[in-house]
Amino acid sequence: AAMRLDVGSGKSLAARLRDIEPAAFTKISPLGVEEQRVRAIGDLLEPAPQVGDRFRLAATIVLWRGEDVLQVPAGAVFRTGDGWSVFAVEQGRARRRPIRAGHRGAAAVEVLDGLKAGEKVVVYPSDRVTEGGRVVVEAAD
Repeated sequence: AAMRLDVGSGKSLAARLRDIEPAAFTKISPLGVEEQRVRAIGDLLEPAPQVGDRFRLAATIVLWRGEDVLQVPAGAVFRTGDGWSVFAVEQGRARRRPIRAGHRGAAAVEVLDGLKAGEKVVVYPSDRVTEGGRVVVEAAD
């Protein structure tokens, strides 16, 4: 799998994941919190003279990649029975729309069916958002 290694100061390096150790170990953070960690071993794909032995890196591992993927923020998707739904905004009203979700990440969910590109959805709908209820679309920052 592809990896990006954050070496600080906004710089990152390309790498390829070679192996992930099969068992986690417990580490106590400087704040005293127990954390489960797993060692991931990768190979750099470019020279890295600024990185030395035992240098701490933050790695991002690409688990899946797709082209022209329709996606919505993960905070817009919620459970309905055995499936997933979103509140789509139609003419200023919230409409519960069942969707078929594909790959899920921390920030976004792939939508395979149920929405079209460009449709607006309610992100983090509270219990005050109901089918047919009025909603106001705010400009994104």
